[in-house]
Amino acid sequence: ELDSKDLLRLADQVRAKLGDGGAVVLGSAGDGKAALVASFGPAAQEAGLSAAEVIRGAAALIGGGGGGRDNVAQAGGRDPSRLGEALASAREAIESKLG
Repeated sequence: ELDSKDLLRLADQVRAKLGDGGAVVLGSAGDGKAALVASFGPAAQEAGLSAAEVIRGAAALIGGGGGGRDNVAQAGGRDPSRLGEALASAREAIESKLG
């Protein structure tokens, strides 16, 4: 039940530990809402990944929207019951882009 600010801070910390090629997407649910954040390192972006693109696709599954930049993006939605599905979708998007 982290708010989006704390969730983003955690995603940035995890991504920093992974190095320049890290791509992290985290989610949280609480109070009938869901939040997603993505933090992508420079090498991940050079490989063609966009945090904003990944977040937009996942956000649709939680009944919301989101956006951001290639390196960091956030989303919110009204359907926390689909948070697991949204995170799985984000993972698939990252894996398919990386081959």
